[in-house]
Amino acid sequence: MAGKINFNHLPGAIQEAVKAAHNRLPNEELIMGFIAPEGIGEKQAETIAKEITQKVAPGAQPFVGPAAAGGGGVQTGALTKPGRILGFRPTPQMLG
Repeated sequence: MAGKINFNHLPGAIQEAVKAAHNRLPNEELIMGFIAPEGIGEKQAETIAKEITQKVAPGAQPFVGPAAAGGGGVQTGALTKPGRILGFRPTPQMLG
């Protein structure tokens, strides 16, 4: 059974994940987010990405884009169909 998530700790955890990813892949474009559920319209996806960015990474650039199987650290088995990633591109301050 999964433990409870303390949402007050989420921004700090994401900040640490961004730094760790940048340290391992310093020359790659980083996008932090999640695979959107099917059926979300483009406008709704953009709104969700903006809300996530404002709450978790203020100042970062919201991102809505295709999720490619096997790329960018996503394991091939994790994606059975093409989908979209909703999230943000970290700012240089988050990477440092």
